Amino acid sequence: MWQGSKDIMRELTRLLRVESDGKTLLGVGLLITALEDQIPDIAGAESFMNGQAERVRALVAGSTAPADWIAALNEIFFRQCGFTGSPAGNYEPAFSDLSQVLGKRTGIPISLSVLYLEMGWRAGLPLVGINFPGHFLVGLDTRGEILPIDVHEGGRLLTEADCQERLLKVYGDSLRFDRGMLHPASQRAIWVRMLNNLKGFFIQSGKQDRAVEMIDRILLVDPRRYTEFRDRGLLQHYAGRKREAAADLQQYLHFVPEAPDAPMIRSLLKEILETCPPLH
Repeated sequence: MWQGSKDIMRELTRLLRVESDGKTLLGVGLLITALEDQIPDIAGAESFMNGQAERVRALVAGSTAPADWIAALNEIFFRQCGFTGSPAGNYEPAFSDLSQVLGKRTGIPISLSVLYLEMGWRAGLPLVGINFPGHFLVGLDTRGEILPIDVHEGGRLLTEADCQERLLKVYGDSLRFDRGMLHPASQRAIWVRMLNNLKGFFIQSGKQDRAVEMIDRILLVDPRRYTEFRDRGLLQHYAGRKREAAADLQQYLHFVPEAPDAPMIRSLLKEILETCPPLH
């Protein structure tokens, strides 16, 4: 593990201890998505968001109309700050790294949404994150209904038909829209989804060590995601780190001994232990 990652894990551990104050989405988000060999500038990002939130509040000017709130936030976030969605079908890790998104003003749905949420919250707007299947959304809570917003498409308010169209593009006819899909996501659920994007990219691109780092961060955020022990164990196995692989696979079987893939994992673990030299 590179030194920058160790520093990030230490700072993450500290920040997660104070997560109960409900004000750590940006700070933790910057840390978990950091891909550079340095601690991100959390104070600078906080200052930027606070300044932009003041501008949003000035535009809202006491209006109680939800459409005015979103129009004001969109004006500052997109037109004045210049944030924009990443090109369709073009995923780069930089589009998930919140520090780089802040710098380059380009991101995927979830990274843009986290920044949009932060700016809106600091301006006093009742926004929530939505772990919508296949495409992260933001919701405006009108105290009776969640109005979905696609930040990746310029902060557009969506209809139920729009939501179904997004599902159709990703899942075909196998998944139908229902209002339960607009349920607000917890901060930890948002962080895990961000990390899963990076984990998936690094696995697909053959960067196993970086994928392991993302799993380390997932387990720090949510230690009960037991399948991550399995995934990390498999990656360690493919990288030839037999002891680390065995420890993770044993953890997985300890927590979910009746998992559907448990027989396969037990067989692999037996093979690893048979070829793993004993400690002296």
